Amino acid sequence: MSGDTTNSQKPRITLTQFKNYETNVIRKKKLVKKQLYKDIRDRCRSELDEYVICSSATMFPNFKCIEQYRILEKCIKMYHNQIMSPETENKMLNDKIIKGDIKIPKCKWY
Repeated sequence: MSGDTTNSQKPRITLTQFKNYETNVIRKKKLVKKQLYKDIRDRCRSELDEYVICSSATMFPNFKCIEQYRILEKCIKMYHNQIMSPETENKMLNDKIIKGDIKIPKCKWY
Protein backbone atom coordinates (compact mmCIF):
# COMPACT_ATOMS: atom_id res chain seq x y z
CA MET A 1 0.00 0.00 0.00
CA SER A 2 2.99 2.30 -0.03
CA GLY A 3 2.42 3.34 -3.65
CA ASP A 4 -1.37 3.40 -3.30
CA THR A 5 -2.81 6.93 -3.14
CA THR A 6 -6.43 7.40 -2.26
CA ASN A 7 -8.60 10.45 -2.68
CA SER A 8 -8.87 10.90 1.09
CA GLN A 9 -5.14 11.56 1.41
CA LYS A 10 -4.03 15.15 1.11
CA PRO A 11 -0.87 15.89 -0.85
CA ARG A 12 2.25 16.80 1.03
CA ILE A 13 3.24 20.42 1.14
CA THR A 14 6.55 21.26 -0.46
CA LEU A 15 9.30 23.23 1.20
CA THR A 16 8.84 26.16 -1.19
CA GLN A 17 5.11 26.30 -0.42
CA PHE A 18 5.91 26.37 3.29
CA LYS A 19 8.54 29.09 2.87
CA ASN A 20 6.18 31.19 0.75
CA TYR A 21 3.44 30.81 3.36
CA GLU A 22 5.87 31.65 6.17
CA THR A 23 7.23 34.78 4.45
CA ASN A 24 3.68 35.87 3.61
CA VAL A 25 2.64 35.56 7.27
CA ILE A 26 5.72 37.48 8.43
CA ARG A 27 4.99 40.22 5.91
CA LYS A 28 1.37 40.44 7.08
CA LYS A 29 2.51 40.60 10.72
CA LYS A 30 4.73 43.55 9.83
CA LEU A 31 1.81 45.28 8.10
CA VAL A 32 -0.40 44.69 11.15
CA LYS A 33 2.24 46.19 13.45
CA LYS A 34 2.67 49.14 11.11
CA GLN A 35 -1.09 49.79 11.22
CA LEU A 36 -1.10 49.56 15.02
CA TYR A 37 1.78 52.06 15.23
CA LYS A 38 -0.17 54.43 12.97
CA ASP A 39 -3.13 54.15 15.33
CA ILE A 40 -0.91 55.03 18.29
CA ARG A 41 0.55 57.99 16.41
CA ASP A 42 -2.93 59.26 15.55
CA ARG A 43 -4.10 58.97 19.16
CA CYS A 44 -1.10 60.94 20.46
CA ARG A 45 -1.20 63.52 17.66
CA SER A 46 -1.67 66.59 19.91
CA GLU A 47 1.26 65.65 22.17
CA LEU A 48 3.41 64.92 19.13
CA ASP A 49 2.56 68.29 17.57
CA GLU A 50 3.46 70.12 20.79
CA TYR A 51 6.82 68.37 20.93
CA VAL A 52 7.57 69.07 17.26
CA ILE A 53 6.73 72.77 17.66
CA CYS A 54 8.93 73.03 20.75
CA SER A 55 11.85 71.14 19.22
CA SER A 56 11.79 73.11 15.98
CA ALA A 57 11.72 76.44 17.83
CA THR A 58 14.72 75.83 20.09
CA MET A 59 18.40 75.18 19.54
CA PHE A 60 18.73 72.33 22.07
CA PRO A 61 15.43 70.42 22.24
CA ASN A 62 16.90 67.75 24.53
CA PHE A 63 17.07 70.27 27.36
CA LYS A 64 14.30 72.73 26.54
CA CYS A 65 11.51 70.32 25.52
CA ILE A 66 11.89 67.66 28.18
CA GLU A 67 8.37 68.19 29.56
CA GLN A 68 6.73 67.82 26.16
CA TYR A 69 8.83 64.74 25.49
CA ARG A 70 7.80 63.11 28.77
CA ILE A 71 4.13 63.83 28.07
CA LEU A 72 4.49 62.33 24.59
CA GLU A 73 6.33 59.29 25.92
CA LYS A 74 3.66 58.74 28.58
CA CYS A 75 0.91 58.85 25.94
CA ILE A 76 2.74 56.45 23.64
CA LYS A 77 3.41 53.97 26.45
CA MET A 78 -0.20 54.09 27.61
CA TYR A 79 -1.60 53.31 24.16
CA HIS A 80 1.21 50.88 23.34
CA ASN A 81 0.32 48.72 26.34
CA GLN A 82 -3.36 48.79 25.38
CA ILE A 83 -3.03 48.24 21.64
CA MET A 84 0.10 46.16 21.14
CA SER A 85 -0.95 43.15 23.19
CA PRO A 86 -0.35 39.77 21.53
CA GLU A 87 -4.11 39.11 21.61
CA THR A 88 -4.82 42.24 19.55
CA GLU A 89 -2.06 41.43 17.09
CA ASN A 90 -3.27 37.83 16.66
CA LYS A 91 -6.87 39.02 16.26
CA MET A 92 -5.90 41.43 13.46
CA LEU A 93 -3.78 38.75 11.78
CA ASN A 94 -6.65 36.22 11.98
CA ASP A 95 -8.99 38.83 10.48
CA LYS A 96 -6.59 39.16 7.54
CA ILE A 97 -6.54 35.36 7.16
CA ILE A 98 -10.36 35.19 7.23
CA LYS A 99 -10.68 38.01 4.67
CA GLY A 100 -8.42 36.07 2.33
CA ASP A 101 -5.38 38.33 2.45
CA ILE A 102 -3.32 35.34 3.58
CA LYS A 103 -3.83 32.02 1.81
CA ILE A 104 -3.31 28.96 3.99
CA PRO A 105 -2.42 25.82 2.02
CA LYS A 106 -4.90 22.97 2.53
CA CYS A 107 -2.29 20.23 2.84
CA LYS A 108 -1.03 17.86 5.50
CA TRP A 109 2.00 18.99 7.46
CA TYR A 110 4.43 16.09 7.61
